[in-house]
Amino acid sequence: MVLWGWVFLTEQGPVTITEIDLDVMAPVVDTRASWLTPTMQRVNEVGVHWATPVIAWVTIVAGLAVRRIRHVLLLPASLLAVTTLGAIITNLNVAAGPIDRPRPLGVSQIGDWDGFAQPSRPSGLLAAVLVAAALTLIPPGRWRRGWWTLSVFAFAVFAYAQLYTGVEHPTDILAGVTVGVAFTMLLYRLVAPEAVFKVAYRQGKTAHLDVTGPRGEAIRLGLRNQLGVEVMHIEPVGLEGSAGSTPLRIVVERGDAVDEEGPTELFAKLYARSHLRSDRSYKLFRTLVYGRLEDETRYTSVRRLVQHEDYMLHVMRRAGIPTAEPYGIVEITPDREYLLVNEFLHDAVEISDAEVTDELIDEGLAVVARLWRAGLAHRDIKPANLMVQDGQLRVIDVAFGEIRPSPWRQAVDLANMMLVLALGSSPARVYERALQRFSEDEIAEAFAASRGVTLPSALRADVRSDSRDLLGAFRELAPTRRRVSIQRWSLRRVGLTAWVLMLTLAVAAIILGNLSTIGLTSPSPMPTATVRAPFCEGAGSGLIAAQSVPTAQIVPCIGDLPNGWTVASVSVNQDRTVVRLDSDRAGEGAAVLRFDDGCVLGDAVTVPSDDPRIDRYEDSVQLEPAFRANWYAVVDGACWWWEFDFTEGASTTLAVRVDDSLQWISREELNANIAETFIDAEI
Repeated sequence: MVLWGWVFLTEQGPVTITEIDLDVMAPVVDTRASWLTPTMQRVNEVGVHWATPVIAWVTIVAGLAVRRIRHVLLLPASLLAVTTLGAIITNLNVAAGPIDRPRPLGVSQIGDWDGFAQPSRPSGLLAAVLVAAALTLIPPGRWRRGWWTLSVFAFAVFAYAQLYTGVEHPTDILAGVTVGVAFTMLLYRLVAPEAVFKVAYRQGKTAHLDVTGPRGEAIRLGLRNQLGVEVMHIEPVGLEGSAGSTPLRIVVERGDAVDEEGPTELFAKLYARSHLRSDRSYKLFRTLVYGRLEDETRYTSVRRLVQHEDYMLHVMRRAGIPTAEPYGIVEITPDREYLLVNEFLHDAVEISDAEVTDELIDEGLAVVARLWRAGLAHRDIKPANLMVQDGQLRVIDVAFGEIRPSPWRQAVDLANMMLVLALGSSPARVYERALQRFSEDEIAEAFAASRGVTLPSALRADVRSDSRDLLGAFRELAPTRRRVSIQRWSLRRVGLTAWVLMLTLAVAAIILGNLSTIGLTSPSPMPTATVRAPFCEGAGSGLIAAQSVPTAQIVPCIGDLPNGWTVASVSVNQDRTVVRLDSDRAGEGAAVLRFDDGCVLGDAVTVPSDDPRIDRYEDSVQLEPAFRANWYAVVDGACWWWEFDFTEGASTTLAVRVDDSLQWISREELNANIAETFIDAEI
C-alpha cells in the first residue's frame, strides 16, 4: 500500500508503473492462441462474475449451519469494505490528478471488465471471499494450509487469465488482492479473533478458551505472583455444564499459601471478554423477548463480572449455603481476562449421577429455604450446579446470584430445585418432602411462575428428554394457580426493541441493497457511482469510454454541463458506457447518455448534422405533458444517443442545452494525446 501511494502521488509514478506493467504483460499477451483463448476467457468470466458469489453463499449457508453467526456477518462486511475502499481509491484526487486508470493501453481487451482498473475489484473481492471462507469454516492446521495452497493456485490461474485477456495490469491485481486480504484479515481479527472464536468441530463450546501456550503461562505466573500458588498442572474440567466461562482444575505444589500440608487441587473459572459479550447478548435477548427478568443489566467489564461472582460466593457462604470456599481473583490480562479461584470439590459428582435419597431431597429444599431467609436467589439451579460430595449437597456457580430478588424470582428457584430433584426420583416424592418446608400455596406459586424461559437451558433439555411430564405432574399435585405472566414492559424495553429493529433493518437494507455491488449476485457490475463520467478534460475517463466500444472511431465526451445538470451515475464496461444525468428542473434521471457499438433507430427520423462524420436522428416519443424523446448520433463503428424523460412542465430547451454540452474526439486524436502526455501506446 505504501508503494501504491508513492506511485500515484507523483506525476511520473503512473507513467513508470504503466510501462513496467505493459512490459510484464507483453509475454503473457504474446501467448494468445486460438486453442487457449476460449479457456482463458471462460476463466476470466468465472472469476469476475461467478467465483465470488458461489464461494460467499456456500460459506454463508455452511456458517449458519454450524452457528458461526459473527463470522457470517463479517463476510458481507468484508466485501463491502473492499468495494468501498476500491471506490475511494478509484476516485481519489492525488497530486498527479484523479487516478481514473484505464484498461491496459496498446492491448486489445478480449475479456469481461467493468469500470476503472485500479485497484482490481474482481481480484479484491475474490481474495476477500477466499480469506473469509477459511476464517469462517476451516480450522487452523493442515486443512487450512491446504485451503491456502488451493486458493493461491486458483487465484494465480485467474490472475493469468486477466493478464491474458488484457483486462488488468499486474499492479491492478496486486493492489486488489492486497486490499482484499488485508481488510478481511483485519476485520476478522478485530471482531472475531481466533483466540476467542475458535473455528473447530466437535471440540466443546465456543466459550471455552485454550489454556495452553501463552495463556497457560500467564495463568501460572498470575497464580504464583498474586496468590502464592506454584502450579503443577492445569486442565479444563466440567466443560459440558459450563457455557459462560472456562472451568479449570489446577494442581498446585506443596507448601503454597492455600494448603501447606501437601499437594492440593484448586478449581478456577477463567473469564474473558468473549464471556462478557455473551452475557450482554444473552441479557439483551431476554430483555427484548420477555422484558426485564430480574437483574438483566449487563456488566460493564470482565472485572465487574468476576467481582460479582466472588462477592456472591462470600455472601452465600455467610448465609449458610453449602458452596465452594473462595480463594481470590487472579488478573491474567488487565480488563480482559480474570481467574476466579475457589475450593475444588474432591470426589464430587453431579446430582444427576448420584442416588437422590430423601436426605438429598431435604438438603436441596433446605438450600432454597436458606436462600429465601437470607434474601438471595441463585437463578441458575440445574443438575450441573448441584454437586454431591460424600453424600452432601454442594451448590456451585453463583455467577447469576442476586441479592434481594423479587418473590417471583425466589419462587422460580424453588420450582427449578424441585424439578432437578424429581429427575432422579419422582414428583410425588419431592412434593411430599417439600411440604415439610414450604406451604402448598408457595409450591403452587412456584410452578405457576415456572415455564421454559425460567428454566436454565440444561435443565430444560433434561426435563424435555424425561419421559414423564414433570411440570404437569407438579401442577397437578399443587393447588391450582393462574399462570404468572413474565412479560415486563417498560420504556427501556420499547426503546431497545426499536433500536435493535432499526439497526437490523438498516444492516439488512445495506446488504440486500448492495448484493450486486459486493459481488454476492452474478453478474456483479461495478457500483454505478464509482466511475467518473467521460468529461472531455479528464483523460482517464475518456480513455475508458473509448475502450468500452473498441469499434468506435469517434468517441463522445461531456464538456461543461448547463447550470442545474449533474452527473448521477456512470457505468462503463467492455460493451457500453452509460451516463445518467439529473436536472433541478427536468427531474432525476431526466437524461441518459448511452454509448454502444450500435443502436436500433426504430421510428427515428433524420435531422441535420453539423459534422459530416456523424448522422443524426430523432424520435420524439411524447411532447406533452412531459417531454420524452430519443436523439441518436451514428458514427463509424458505434452509436450514442440521449434518452430524455422530463418531468411534467419542463421545457424541451433543456434537452437542446444538455445536448450542446456533448462533444466528441476521434480515436486518432486520443492516441496522439496518449503518446504526447502519457506513454507511447494506442487504444
